[in-house]
Amino acid sequence: MNGVCTTGQSMVIAGALMSVIPLIGAFLIGSRHFIANLAAGALKF
Repeated sequence: MNGVCTTGQSMVIAGALMSVIPLIGAFLIGSRHFIANLAAGALKF
């Protein structure tokens, strides 16, 4: 499809990566704190 309003596949992939990378970073930081707090809570009697 060589139309006038086409978007390059590389631009779509670049946009998807730019939107996903911050989410992955937030997930990794959040999971680290979640696991640390879960382990600390398990040690309390």
